[in-house]
Amino acid sequence: MSKSNHVADEIQQKHIPTRPYPTFWKLTKMYADMKKIICGCLVLLGSVQAMLAISLQDALAQKLVEVVAISGRESSAHTLNITLRNKTNNSISIEILLGQMLAPIDTNEQTMLVVRPEVLALAKGQTASRLLSTYCCMSTKMSPSAMSPFAVSALANAKMLDMLAKAATFDLPDFDWQSAVWAVSNNHRAEGISQPELRQFVADLIGQKLQDLTLRYETAVVPGRIAFEPTGLHVEGNFKYYTDRDIKAQLALYTTGGKLITVMHRNLAHTRGQHNFHFKFRFNGIKPGAYIVKLTSGNKVISEMPVEF
Repeated sequence: MSKSNHVADEIQQKHIPTRPYPTFWKLTKMYADMKKIICGCLVLLGSVQAMLAISLQDALAQKLVEVVAISGRESSAHTLNITLRNKTNNSISIEILLGQMLAPIDTNEQTMLVVRPEVLALAKGQTASRLLSTYCCMSTKMSPSAMSPFAVSALANAKMLDMLAKAATFDLPDFDWQSAVWAVSNNHRAEGISQPELRQFVADLIGQKLQDLTLRYETAVVPGRIAFEPTGLHVEGNFKYYTDRDIKAQLALYTTGGKLITVMHRNLAHTRGQHNFHFKFRFNGIKPGAYIVKLTSGNKVISEMPVEF
């Protein structure tokens, strides 16, 4: 017998035990264990999905939530109350994004802009409310009346989103937030922003050349009135000029057509030479636009500076 045949006979004679089939009870237990594992995975997946916030716009598009948004009982320019109801059978998290706009049902009123993002976690069927930090982005429209309804609108444009992202890095007072928003939305002067880095950022963003001025408008929120109706304007700046003699002069504001509007300073005694005169003044009821600041002595114009408010 050859060696190869001998090996084959040994393989045939070797006993190979067979694995017994599992009993019915073992199969039942295996199925139950597998079911627990699958259920656990589904629960975990649901938890992960709940932690992953969906934008408010997407949630509305998928009909996951109902939304009610209204201005406060005592109208405020900077807050809007929003209430969400979870319509699904699962827990969800809704993110209200930076730059989300809310449009008024009354089109005479201003659109509001969210300047601080919010996340609302909602259990199955749960309703939750949040007071949103918002600012007007249509200065020529009316401030909302108390309890005015709003609807979720689009996100702000790219320039506004860039400005909001930059502004969010600073601790800003209300007037800086509003001034920055109106500079982008309504081309207001960037000099109305007191924070210097943001002021320069906004000016570059909207293509304005900054003046050597700071502007602060006095405005009041009056429901049903135009949002931007300043009652006064505080102007602070530097007036640079040279005089070849000692002078007594006055600093005044004129229209571009040369009409005197108001005298800012009288009897300024300045000696011959180069000067950088720092001035502060409050204007009453002045309208935004282009003007000229002039330093005069007698009938002679020493120097002038074009300004825009």
